Amino acid sequence: MGNFLVIDDEPALLGLAIAALQRDGHTVRATSNPLEVTEICETMGKIDLVITDINMEPIDGFELCNRLRLNNVHSPVLFMTGGWVATAIAERIGHRSIVEKPFTPLQFRRAVNNILFKNGRLPDDFPLQPGA
Repeated sequence: MGNFLVIDDEPALLGLAIAALQRDGHTVRATSNPLEVTEICETMGKIDLVITDINMEPIDGFELCNRLRLNNVHSPVLFMTGGWVATAIAERIGHRSIVEKPFTPLQFRRAVNNILFKNGRLPDDFPLQPGA
């Protein structure tokens, strides 16, 4: 399956994301500190999807994505956010891949699979089970 990078400063949501992705057979590298992402990317190899919170400190998800691009990481991004302002900003700049907090594991997995499908990264044999 895929190699995913997950960044969220909320331990409960980070754990939910990791568990849901691993359930689908993905390899996950995760951190609660967005400043660690550049180092993680250097050792990670190919990244199929970056999943990040928007509202974080000391840098937000938008700045994190800018830094990833400067380091030649051009993977699709799924933003997670609980704030309508962050959602509005993301949509205004043309970013439509957003999952709003709080979300269920099923909602999260659907958002991930939708991005993988749109980007041609969902394997042909991926199990698309109702309610899975």
